[in-house]
Amino acid sequence: DLGIEPSFVSEIAGLVASGKIAASKEIAKQILGEALKQGGRSANDVATALGLIQSTDTSAIDAAIDAMIAQNPPALADFKGGKQSAMGAL
Repeated sequence: DLGIEPSFVSEIAGLVASGKIAASKEIAKQILGEALKQGGRSANDVATALGLIQSTDTSAIDAAIDAMIAQNPPALADFKGGKQSAMGAL
């Protein structure tokens, strides 16, 4: 009755299964809500337009970690020395 095809719901499930979107009722509701407003688009297109696609590119995270370590040599040395509390400084 809403105009959402079962294949659209299946596509959302596929996005979750592949890790492209988080497994969240709220995210699914956002995608469905937007699809109701602007029909004719794929679930992937709607999720992309809403900025809900999760990135699997770890290069930005790796770069941030490397920068953090480079800026905190004493904390890194403490952590390597066995002080678990030094992780908080990092």
